[in-house]
Amino acid sequence: IIRSTQFFEFLGRIAGSADRTPTVRLSPALVRPIAGDDVAEILADLATRFPLNETTEVAGPDAFMLHEAVQKALRAGGDERPVLPDPHAPYFGAELGKYTLIPGEGVRIGPTRLSDWLRIGKPMSTREQASSRLSLGRP
Repeated sequence: IIRSTQFFEFLGRIAGSADRTPTVRLSPALVRPIAGDDVAEILADLATRFPLNETTEVAGPDAFMLHEAVQKALRAGGDERPVLPDPHAPYFGAELGKYTLIPGEGVRIGPTRLSDWLRIGKPMSTREQASSRLSLGRP
């Protein structure tokens, strides 16, 4: 079993789930987001080894507060909405503690940094963010 932290690719959708137009309010909980490609490489590596019979956690190399990581992704996609820290903002219905989303000991770390992925990757565009808001019942 692989347990992953939030993917870079979903940061825009996290914003869509927390959109309170014209602002986005998100928890200041710590996160270590990871590139989907890094998760795929780790999964392929584990799938070709002897079974571990345990859970492997994977995470990105850098820690951010959730609202900061989402703001970086939105800015890279041209979305200038304010992203504000709110310790009581629900994360898909749950209130987070500071370390709720941080992996435990022995985590495997993907090599891709969020700043590098944003520079060369495909951050979610404003149009895709709007589409994800509509699919979540948001204007």
